[in-house]
Amino acid sequence: MNYNNEYNKKDKWLFFILLSFLPVFSALFLSILSLTLLNNLNLSVKSILSVLFSMGISMILLPSLLVKKRFKNSLKKFGLSITIEFFDIVFLILIFFIIMSFQIFYHSIDFFKTILFQTIVVAISEEFWARGILINYLNKIINSKFMILSISSFIFAFITHINNPIVDNLIWRFPMGFLLGYLYMKSGKLWIPIGLHLCNNMISLYI
Repeated sequence: MNYNNEYNKKDKWLFFILLSFLPVFSALFLSILSLTLLNNLNLSVKSILSVLFSMGISMILLPSLLVKKRFKNSLKKFGLSITIEFFDIVFLILIFFIIMSFQIFYHSIDFFKTILFQTIVVAISEEFWARGILINYLNKIINSKFMILSISSFIFAFITHINNPIVDNLIWRFPMGFLLGYLYMKSGKLWIPIGLHLCNNMISLYI
């Protein structure tokens, strides 16, 4: 399908804005809603379910449905292929043990399990959306890989983390988003940025 001939330029960017902002606001709304509905549960269980519900729906299910409806085909044909090879398994195991060593050293096992689960969900959800969805969509409407990485990194740093200090987003999250996007574009493997994102989030708890 020749996307450039089917939709005009304005229409392409309006859909990109929808893909960029709707998941973020949806995650915020569903997070507040789930915490309210699950108010009587144990704090750890409530936190885990809230993250799973809000992030899973907003940054995986919602953008997937939008893309499938737009392009009338599968995510694989859209450009997002999720496959795990032997190297990926070794890489993920290594990342897991690095994270586990930090957590067990600093915290109890119960705290470790709660934080690990939450961070895994966040890393998978954000990378699926910011790298898997946004980069593949931008790749259909922009020829410059530098611009693709810059725009997707800007969305990741300043929209997803709008509640964080601007300086922190500029000097840390924007470059990190650029690096993760570059690694995804070079490798075609979404598991690489997911693993590095997971490792970064866990280690950053102690910096």
